[in-house]
Amino acid sequence: MNIDLAKEEESYIKGIDAYRKVALSIPALSVSLSSASLAFEAYYLQHVYKATTGASIETLIAIIPIVAGGMFLIAAAWAVDWVLDSLSPAELEALNAMHKVRDGDDYREFTEGRNGFDTRKRLFSGGYLIFSVCIGALLFLLTASIPIFLKQEVTEVILRSTLIAISFYYAILVVLKMLTNNISKNMWRLLIYGAGLLTLVNLGITAKLLHVF
Repeated sequence: MNIDLAKEEESYIKGIDAYRKVALSIPALSVSLSSASLAFEAYYLQHVYKATTGASIETLIAIIPIVAGGMFLIAAAWAVDWVLDSLSPAELEALNAMHKVRDGDDYREFTEGRNGFDTRKRLFSGGYLIFSVCIGALLFLLTASIPIFLKQEVTEVILRSTLIAISFYYAILVVLKMLTNNISKNMWRLLIYGAGLLTLVNLGITAKLLHVF
């Protein structure tokens, strides 16, 4: 399939191609590193970590993989989302032509104005939807690793449940970012502010579960 490109559009695609290659290399590396962080975190909390009162090296080791792995996954989500948002009209036309043949009656046109869940969930025969859900699930397991893998005390059930709920919110937020571009800036700002406030709660609960205070 040949698509004629205007000179400006051809220059745009060539100019942004190097940045896209860098962006598309981020998810594979990020998922690998965050998976390793999750494996380490699970093993450490179950077999190595011993609770002590106050801040300690053991507490720091328990927290660093969660923060680092979470940042890797957020970077992966934003990188892939940016690549989709950067597609030119000609590239969208090529993508639509490919999916029109493949999807048949289920076909939904992918355009700058229709860059939401209805279209993104069909990208690459649902492969992008599966990838997005996997990123969200990995982020959930990573950020909820302390209440999931740390030995439980009966009095901590409410704290653990709250932390798991906050982790689920983080995961949903990242999946939303990957699967739609139709949420208004004001709504995104509200969601991000909410995540920031919940992070403060998260830090307090995590400190309590790790007996920092």
